[in-house]
Amino acid sequence: MHSHDIGYPALHPVQADACHGASHLCSQHGSPVILQSGHHVRAKTNSPIFGVLTQPVPSAWTDHKDMTFVESSNVEFLQAAGARVIHLDYRMSQKELKLELEQLNGVYIPGDTKAAYMDGEFVNTVGNILSWAETHNNDESHHFPIIGVSWGMMSMLKSQMRDTSKLVDLPEWMAGEALQQNLNLIPFETFTYDEMTPKGLEGLLDTMDFYNELDIGLALRDFNVNRGMRAFVPVATWDSDTTSVNRFDEYVSMIEGHYHPFFGFGYRLDKVQFDFHTTGTDGHSKVDHHKKSIQHAQRIANLVVDEARLSENRYKWTNDETERLIKNQDVTFVDVPSTHSFIENKDYDSSYRTEMYLFQ
Repeated sequence: MHSHDIGYPALHPVQADACHGASHLCSQHGSPVILQSGHHVRAKTNSPIFGVLTQPVPSAWTDHKDMTFVESSNVEFLQAAGARVIHLDYRMSQKELKLELEQLNGVYIPGDTKAAYMDGEFVNTVGNILSWAETHNNDESHHFPIIGVSWGMMSMLKSQMRDTSKLVDLPEWMAGEALQQNLNLIPFETFTYDEMTPKGLEGLLDTMDFYNELDIGLALRDFNVNRGMRAFVPVATWDSDTTSVNRFDEYVSMIEGHYHPFFGFGYRLDKVQFDFHTTGTDGHSKVDHHKKSIQHAQRIANLVVDEARLSENRYKWTNDETERLIKNQDVTFVDVPSTHSFIENKDYDSSYRTEMYLFQ
């Protein structure tokens, strides 16, 4: 049964149980797990809107100079779980950004190229979004998830660090490759996997590869002692592929918020379901498209979109909301130069084909 008022989306009725209302995420055992999370049955909206942060165009893409972009796979990833999407221009002022955030139910930070991570204005905007969301989520009646993917996750980490000297080059063999991950926490200590058994999750992760485009990382040892990382929990690290490396020297590949619904994935999560057009020897051909990988990616998409459903933010006027939706924009099919540092040493193609939204 849904309640519905004119001018507002249909809402689930409030559910009374042992989980203390909508203030906590509850495990399958009915006990609170993490502050500021909750069951999907407590949704404040059934069709949440995510803002996807645009990215600076790499200098090598001369045909699209002075534009911003988002690869369409990021948008499709969210839409597959029922979200609606608008684009957020990373160049907007703090005042404009705040007004936009107050109307959205979550933010997605893509990382399609390293150019975003290297752009000071982009990273500063990521930091402003995290700061706003942290304050917003401190109110128990508010909920606002943030998800960063690939260089988007690294931009989240970088935005919180005063000293970035511990962000170091990854071993050459790791960049542009399909890697495996090691869990740093047991499943029930996480939000993403809290309903899985340790054995079940280990078995699942052992069957999948995760395509990594990062050539910079943060070792678990340095993550744990960096004051800027207090808002995050390191969920997993990249498998070093050797027993001689101490696990604290492995590089963080997945994070969650310590108290808030923040998520970061160091691999191209968006490409698992929506990157079948890649051919040749481009690195994207290493994306794992097996059935279990697709199911895993969809599970995460469902998770973060369900988190956004707990947000009661909305546009004041329906016309403004409709006009902002990214479905009103054209998708451009392009061949662009690859800007990844690893393409030459690995003999990958110097360009790749993709679909993206381009903005002035």
